[in-house]
Amino acid sequence: MESCLWNRVCGIVSVESLRWNRVCGIVSVESRLWNRVSEIASLKSRLWNRVCVIASLESLMWNHVCGIVSVESRI
Repeated sequence: MESCLWNRVCGIVSVESLRWNRVCGIVSVESRLWNRVSEIASLKSRLWNRVCVIASLESLMWNHVCGIVSVESRI
């Protein structure tokens, strides 16, 4: 009787641990997925920073050109 009870308890524990393993597996995969998403987001933001820097340099260049043109037109 007692051994049947323990077998039942062990069976439940075994099923529960399998369930937890599954949950942990899903969480692990999800966290890897989020790491990838954040990596992509990070790369995108670095890309945008680079684009902004280039745009800023271009606008500085155009300001410079406009300044030269403005000086030349006064002469």
